[in-house]
Amino acid sequence: MENENSPIKRRKSVTPRGGVGRLALRTAALTLVIGLGLAIFSYRIFDTDPALELVVTGRLVVLPIVNATGDGVHDWVRLGLMEMIAETLAENPGVQVVAPERLAATIAARGLDPHDDEVRERIRELALALGAEQALDLVVRETAKGYSLEVVPFTAAGRSGGSVELEGPDPVEIADRLTYALARELTGGFEPIRMTRVFSHSPFLNRLYAMGVDELRTAGAQAARPYFEIILRHQPRFPAAKARLADCELLLGELRRSRALALEVLEEAQNRGAQRLQAHSLQSLGQVAALDGRLEQANRLHSQARSIAVATEDRATELAVLHELARLAQVRDSGEQAEELLFEILDIEQDLGDRLGRADTLIRLGALAVRRGDHQAAEERLNAAGELARSLADMWTGMQVVTHLGELARARGELDQAEELWLQALAFYEQRGDRAHQLLLTRNVAETLVGRGDLEAAEERFRDLLDLARELGDEPLEARASLELTRILLRQGYPRQARTHLDRALELDRLLDDRAELQRLIAWFAYEQGNYQLAVDTQTAVRRQAGESWQEVDEQFLRVFERALQENRRLPLPGEKDWVEP
Repeated sequence: MENENSPIKRRKSVTPRGGVGRLALRTAALTLVIGLGLAIFSYRIFDTDPALELVVTGRLVVLPIVNATGDGVHDWVRLGLMEMIAETLAENPGVQVVAPERLAATIAARGLDPHDDEVRERIRELALALGAEQALDLVVRETAKGYSLEVVPFTAAGRSGGSVELEGPDPVEIADRLTYALARELTGGFEPIRMTRVFSHSPFLNRLYAMGVDELRTAGAQAARPYFEIILRHQPRFPAAKARLADCELLLGELRRSRALALEVLEEAQNRGAQRLQAHSLQSLGQVAALDGRLEQANRLHSQARSIAVATEDRATELAVLHELARLAQVRDSGEQAEELLFEILDIEQDLGDRLGRADTLIRLGALAVRRGDHQAAEERLNAAGELARSLADMWTGMQVVTHLGELARARGELDQAEELWLQALAFYEQRGDRAHQLLLTRNVAETLVGRGDLEAAEERFRDLLDLARELGDEPLEARASLELTRILLRQGYPRQARTHLDRALELDRLLDDRAELQRLIAWFAYEQGNYQLAVDTQTAVRRQAGESWQEVDEQFLRVFERALQENRRLPLPGEKDWVEP
């Protein structure tokens, strides 16, 4: 599933963004347009299919389609029609295609705009680095007959052979004929699976589907949902649209609705013998189960999806499912199983020549090694990922490596080195406006500054973190930043300023991993306010609840609180200049 806050930029001429009012307006407009479209927009699929004078072999990747019509209203072809072509090709036995959502995520993570022709070559390089032998570069143009779709194959060495250009009344109809001809070449003359079988026989509904997919990849689930809802009103048995609607509901946190839709898709896919769709449905059901806390059921569902992918030799789906299984293993705190699964992934990526995937997997393996304290293995894996990043000239992956090398340095107690590495990565992500990584790295730097005792610098970093968390609506991180600012301000002797942040942490306490940590700060704050009885009572309650997490410093604080209550005066706390252990 793709990032909801995708950095891919959109042209201003496409579907308007905005609040609920605009979304409702767009939904009403779509309803009207589809009614007119179904009434007047119909045409016969051409009876003749082209014989392509192209050499297409090996694993393919379909690039975002260039909209050369000069009209931004057709921007939906970029990722929407791209995905339809890739999915249709992948349905044909023996045809291997890089998952289109994987390519879209790779482009989005690096902040590349598929509408920008200047980065076209870089997108092609990244696409081939995902393990493709050929990249299909497509361009849509307007012609006297309607539209044309040109396809040019590329390999890592450059353009491979000539190009083919097809014409027709609609881009979706042309894409159907193109995929049919490509699949016929790739399957050795067997009757290919048509786009109309994978999606709909209605070109207009297929166009709406492509628009919805493009919205999902660029604007998010909220913007995409109306497209799929309207399609299903007019054609309830459109499994691909129903599957995408289930994805939208999952991203929006509507787990029951997503599960119900995925179950319907699974039943329809089983009735039709659509194995790839069955695997997708099982994967969606597994994701719902995992988010709902049913981890064992999630594991079984993903394992079933993997079995289908292996049986159909669908490496793209197998990789996606293995990644889900590895994440589940980590959630269940089964690092050993997660590592085994990641090594399986690494082997598949090696076979496919997926260098970007290998780099990402090595980073995850490095992170696991850091967690279990195997610093040498972590360094070897992260350095191997760094070598791959350099060979691909991929700064984004390189900075992922730098970030995790910072984690390794912290684990080794090398705080200065950790801070230096994180500041290097932070500058990179700040330049690109990548808020998610800024959040992570700002927190890491702030925590390192606390560890070094530089409280003023740490306070500044945690204030930056608080601002970022509020900007992105990340309440769990806001709660953590508020908690840490409370602690830092109390350590600096500013209980009045700490009060604001303590109050906010209390409002968000349900989001904190360790609520006992908040109780400790309440006891400390009460002590600074002269309420020694409350300080003693709260700290004593923490001792009852904390169990093994109760530390010697907690006991020292409690002794000071008790003595202050007896003497009715403030005494120095652990870490303060005049503190004497009671």
